[in-house]
Amino acid sequence: GIYNAYVGLLVQREVVDAAYIEPDSSDLNGWIVDCGATKHCTPCMSDLCVVTNPRPRKNIRVGNGKLLRVIAIGKVRLKVATRVGHEIMELSNVYVVPEIKCRLLSSKWAWQYDNISTHLNDDKFLRLPSGARVPFAKDADDDHYRVDAAYTTSDLTNDECDLIHASLAHCSASRM
Repeated sequence: GIYNAYVGLLVQREVVDAAYIEPDSSDLNGWIVDCGATKHCTPCMSDLCVVTNPRPRKNIRVGNGKLLRVIAIGKVRLKVATRVGHEIMELSNVYVVPEIKCRLLSSKWAWQYDNISTHLNDDKFLRLPSGARVPFAKDADDDHYRVDAAYTTSDLTNDECDLIHASLAHCSASRM
């Protein structure tokens, strides 16, 4: 009775909410600043510079109610334009969700855990822990606010990336 219920709670998968955005090819250009998402999300494993959980037992629930599987969790470092140059912006606990087809920057998570504040007044920007301002603008095609990143940075070597890729049962075409 109680023991089985307790064990059931221990193995139950965590479900978090994320905004649902219809995917298209433009959604991979930059990160959408999302005030409704509870976690940062990316469809690209290659965005992670550090993998903190290579086998999470998690799903996210998107706006249409569909559950999407999280295949890894880690940290992302982005080179972003500031008002006076460039800086590295670090996002923690980023969920890799291949089905989401866009990159989401959770304003809530950024504020609570990454020390990044979102300002949605006339002068739209993210304030980094250093105090630097990262401007973002509304995309004319889809009305989403986007932060453009010059590139993601990684602490992983090619061998480490290959090892992580293989551990997720994603092998190369020659190994199939």
